[in-house]
Amino acid sequence: MIELVLIVSVGFILCCYDSGSKNSLVQAEKRDESELIPISISKCIENKNFSELADTSIPRLLSLSDNSRRELLEHLETLSIPERVAVLIFLQVGTPYKTGPLGEDIEPDTDPVFSLKFADCTVMILIAESLAHAIEYRGETRAMQFANYRVGDISYENRFHFTTDRLDSSPFDRDITKLIAPELVKTVSVNLNEKLNGEKWISINWSRKRIINYIPFSRTEDAKNWFESGRLPEAVGVGFLKKKFMENGLDLLHEGFLWKGEILVHASSKAGRVVSANWRDFIKERGGLYDGVIFYEFL
Repeated sequence: MIELVLIVSVGFILCCYDSGSKNSLVQAEKRDESELIPISISKCIENKNFSELADTSIPRLLSLSDNSRRELLEHLETLSIPERVAVLIFLQVGTPYKTGPLGEDIEPDTDPVFSLKFADCTVMILIAESLAHAIEYRGETRAMQFANYRVGDISYENRFHFTTDRLDSSPFDRDITKLIAPELVKTVSVNLNEKLNGEKWISINWSRKRIINYIPFSRTEDAKNWFESGRLPEAVGVGFLKKKFMENGLDLLHEGFLWKGEILVHASSKAGRVVSANWRDFIKERGGLYDGVIFYEFL
């Protein structure tokens, strides 16, 4: 598939002006700047066919220029935050997988604070949330400060190393598990970052005792019905837990994005990239791998 991208830049116009007319220059300068956005992307957005953006023949988020990405974010301002997140998630399908690709640019984690080159299951979500709020927060990196760090303070110690802690503390997320199917909800206690032997998973002076609500993994096959009945928002985050790991100070083993209770997008270490999958198929294939699922909304 050949992708049509119309980019208007002053430098390009001036280079071509010697062989053109003054009228041509004026007309070019008046072109809608949304032409920076690939047409295939803008059409899916305008028609609200967001899931079609998972098609990797459409330009990927990581391949867009800074100007194109800026125009895309301005174009998304007419959408709700969950819709923006959906667009930005589907455009990450195909992004190469790498564990822990973001850091603080300094020791002990010298990876960048913000980058689109790689994703793991959490970073995929953080990227979408940061971009969805980038204009409001005056920059992608500044938005990431609040998506990934306590009170926006960029440091290894203040990073949200545990997803359930992030859902309580980030201004961009909120756990809604108890609202989806309260009759199915179970609870489990965990002392985050504290191993049974007294050691810490992350070498920081932080731990937290908390209760986590979850829905048994096998009981979430009906997610599409929950969406159709109005119990589940069209765009939600999902997290997967295993109780035996929680006993040892961990919370979620994996997380992803669920669209209309039917399409799961997640960064797969096995596939080596961000992929989309049918939710029911995922539940059946993962059988005994997980014990429960949590759901969270995008704010």
